[in-house]
Amino acid sequence: MLRTLTIVFVVVTAITLWPDVAASMRAGSLTFMPLGQLWFDLDPASLNLAQAIIERYVTPVLWDPVMVSALLAPACTVPAVLAAGFGALWFMTGRRSKARAR
Repeated sequence: MLRTLTIVFVVVTAITLWPDVAASMRAGSLTFMPLGQLWFDLDPASLNLAQAIIERYVTPVLWDPVMVSALLAPACTVPAVLAAGFGALWFMTGRRSKARAR
């Protein structure tokens, strides 16, 4: 399962990175699309719903410093971090299970 999640997030990273590479080549400088802009372009209602749910049912502090920071980050970094995390877990659990089998 961890290997599948790692591969999925690596593919998502590549998909979100490709438009940034193309835009950077056209502009002649590095340009990255923020995650919030990508989410808003795909489904603005779900972004507003996520904000309402987090602020009302979880805590407003989680939305403003945490989620806003994540939404301002380049869209390709979020799946890249998830891929790295799942890849590290996959590596660590795979090593332990092989050591136990001996």
